[in-house]
Amino acid sequence: MKRFVFAALSILLVLGSVNLVAAQDQGSEQYVELMRQDIRAQATAIFTEAMMLTDAQGEIFWPIYRDYKHQVSTIGDARIALIKEYAAKYNTMDDATANGIMDKVLKLNKERNSLREKYYKKMRKDLGGVLAARFFQIDRILNEIIDLQVSAELPLVQHTAAPAQE
Repeated sequence: MKRFVFAALSILLVLGSVNLVAAQDQGSEQYVELMRQDIRAQATAIFTEAMMLTDAQGEIFWPIYRDYKHQVSTIGDARIALIKEYAAKYNTMDDATANGIMDKVLKLNKERNSLREKYYKKMRKDLGGVLAARFFQIDRILNEIIDLQVSAELPLVQHTAAPAQE
């Protein structure tokens, strides 16, 4: 488990070197993709160690894991697009823009939670409750580390346009 914590912290350090809004300004599509690949590789190593699967369990788990990560990557792509939108509109933020972005954030959060629920049920059915719970506990920890770092890198919304009259 010490390796799990170390690996999770290394993911945090990798992400810590990125200023997301500045990266958008510099057109760093390749950099973001390389970072995502590195995180995926580290996450796979973390799951390999922390799940403690038998060979038979691994044969069931890894295809489910790959399907889940593929679905999660779709949400991740939408999240990156949303960060880019935020960066592009940051200097001209008004209430309508902020509301539109927040609507998308909330929708993505719902999609991510629905996906977790769907795959938890599948893993629980195929591998049992303990392994399914362990997987989603680890998944949650990794995602919270990443979410925290992304949130720390994004500047707070500033009101750049005249406030709407209500």
